[in-house]
Amino acid sequence: MATDAKAAAQAEARWGALAGFDPAIYLNLGTGLSAAIVVGGKVLHGNNGAAGEIGYNLRVTSDVGVPLAARTMLEDMISGQGLARRAAGHTTHGGPMEAAAVFEAGRDVPGLDRLLTEFVAELAFHVVNLAICINPVRIAVGGGIVQSWDRLRPGLQDALTAGVPYPPELVVARFPSDAPLIGAVGLAVDAAREAGVHGAEVTLPAVTLSEGLPL
Repeated sequence: MATDAKAAAQAEARWGALAGFDPAIYLNLGTGLSAAIVVGGKVLHGNNGAAGEIGYNLRVTSDVGVPLAARTMLEDMISGQGLARRAAGHTTHGGPMEAAAVFEAGRDVPGLDRLLTEFVAELAFHVVNLAICINPVRIAVGGGIVQSWDRLRPGLQDALTAGVPYPPELVVARFPSDAPLIGAVGLAVDAAREAGVHGAEVTLPAVTLSEGLPL
């Protein structure tokens, strides 16, 4: 079964920002963190369906040899949920904030601005290493956090330009919010065709929900 990131990558590879770009990476920044790798127009699943699941990445060298359950995964810190939890100490009420609210408040609250700088830097560290490994033509970024693309893009772009021998193009996904649904429909149509169902097609609307977002 395809994960949201893999379904989204399939949608972007067939109809969106990754169509015609090979190899490519889809980076999903939402409540969680994951990536998907596109090779030959198809999403790489891996032996256990976990290819691209960078949310499991080690964060520091002291994590080497530590069981998964005994360490802090990358997703615990670099994701919408992780950011909201980390921002709690910077609020007057001490409660969690939505990721979008953290990005908005970061414009005026120095502590949150520093937190966002650290957040983008750690994300960039892992995206650069992934880009070095895959050597993609393009990286498309989707998920709810891309609504704060103006804060994310400079740090990611600068890190890719400086750290990757052959820097890929960095863009917002065509379907930043509804790609998982579109991709899942596409996969279902593919499965129907393989099962011998004739006439199965996917027709995209002229403007999707994502394309109506103010990015």
